[in-house]
Amino acid sequence: MAKFTQVFALATVLAFGMTAPALAHEGHDHIAGSVSAATEKRLEIKTTDGKIVAVTLTAKTVFTKDKKPATAAEVKPGLRVVVDTAKGKDGLEATEVQIGVAETANAVYTCPMHPEVKESKAGKCPKCGMNLVLAEKKPDEKKPHEGHGHGM
Repeated sequence: MAKFTQVFALATVLAFGMTAPALAHEGHDHIAGSVSAATEKRLEIKTTDGKIVAVTLTAKTVFTKDKKPATAAEVKPGLRVVVDTAKGKDGLEATEVQIGVAETANAVYTCPMHPEVKESKAGKCPKCGMNLVLAEKKPDEKKPHEGHGHGM
């Protein structure tokens, strides 16, 4: 009986351990692209694959620019954005809008659930299908001998 209890407990832990990450982001999406239209209550974003996605802005929508608080008034057509969304009663609702997110030649996109997945452009995670998001860049670390001479 003790062996059965151990096997059952292990199976339960594995089952919940495998499904918990999938449930953590259920109903949430990340949209990267350029603003094609902006009003007080709505954004239209042209994604990197050319689709137009409409997102509703609510009183709870948070705006950031360079990781600092920003306002909806700073969102203008043509600006690059990353929008975190949740499903609302009228479609997608923006939970956070990151303004002015630049896409560079050395940009790295990763999956929020699978950080080992790294791509050079936005797309879908090959493991779970979530949208890849622009990875946080760590401050450049100086090379051991950078910044001082050796008396040449």
